[in-house]
Amino acid sequence: MFIGFLITCYDFFTLRSDISAGFSGSYSFGRSLAFNVAAAFMGGLMGGSFLVFYVNEKNLNLTT
Repeated sequence: MFIGFLITCYDFFTLRSDISAGFSGSYSFGRSLAFNVAAAFMGGLMGGSFLVFYVNEKNLNLTT
């Protein structure tokens, strides 16, 4: 979830830089933060489930 926070801060500062046209009318830091943290949480759940239920079980079957 920390990665979601970092991505949101990166986006915010990129939009404030001189290379960007600026914020759109519908941009909200809070909404962007909530979306990115939720996406990181979901990715962590899916990645963790994959590691525990697939990779771990496959390695257990190889050692026996």
